[in-house]
Amino acid sequence: MIMKKVFVVLSVFLLVSVSIFANGANETFPSKQITIVCQANPGGSSDLNCRTIAPGMEQELGVPVVVENRPGAGGGIALSYCASAPADGYTIAHLPVDIAQVKPAGNSDAEPSDFRFLARVSYHPAAIIVKSDSELETLDDFIEYAKSKPGQVTVGNSGTGAIWHLAAVQFEKAAGITLNHIPFEGAAPSITALMGGHIDAICASAAEVRSQVQSGDLKILAVLSDERFELFPEVPTAKECGIDVSVLCWLSFGVPKDTPDDVFNVLYEALKKSYESDTYQSMLASNGYTPGWMEPEEMQAYAEEEYEIYSKLIPEILGY
Repeated sequence: MIMKKVFVVLSVFLLVSVSIFANGANETFPSKQITIVCQANPGGSSDLNCRTIAPGMEQELGVPVVVENRPGAGGGIALSYCASAPADGYTIAHLPVDIAQVKPAGNSDAEPSDFRFLARVSYHPAAIIVKSDSELETLDDFIEYAKSKPGQVTVGNSGTGAIWHLAAVQFEKAAGITLNHIPFEGAAPSITALMGGHIDAICASAAEVRSQVQSGDLKILAVLSDERFELFPEVPTAKECGIDVSVLCWLSFGVPKDTPDDVFNVLYEALKKSYESDTYQSMLASNGYTPGWMEPEEMQAYAEEEYEIYSKLIPEILGY
């Protein structure tokens, strides 16, 4: 009888101890380094977005927040990795519009429903960009040149099936031309290739080439949006040039779908504080990115709507 009572007491003690330990573990999140996984190479808009948001989150969370670049497969490598990461809050995925595109493009099995979106933070338009010494001065010049050399004009993009490739194909179809699309592992390498004269043009974010345009190395022929881009108000839209196409890249962050509420809420608050900081808002303003905060539930629905759109559009564009 005495042994039975001792056993019962010990069992109750162990259950209480485990409960206290579990609650304590939740209360101490985070207790180690957090990694933001970026789907692109250093130097592009995605990388800049991650590296500017990280310090503010680090300050709020009290642990290191580092950025790890995992480029490749139009963003698919990083997004697949993040979708299968432990749902413990220590892996944050940078989720650009690519998350709505990689599965339809065959670059990954990851899709928006694999994540809990923390928030959208900004968006910016695609653009057609050439070297500043190019003889092509306008979008009309570019189109006429492409018509004279069907399939020969090389246009770099951020990866097959990624946002800037899709933007370039939509522009190509709207303009009635045939281009030679050259994929790179992100926008930054495509910019480098254009600067080196290895390709004729690129389709990328107007914001991503800000410094090269300001230095006089590159020029933007048109932005693929409904309105002119605030950073380069002198550059026309494709629609102004008679080409009906508009493509935006949005940037957000998220965590694996099974991340518990208490952990999710801590990360959400840290992300929001960093987004609201002078440092982050100054980065958006100086690079021409449009501030675009969108709350988690709204962003989740928006991303899944985008996924449905691209699930129909991408097979049509890529021909399968």
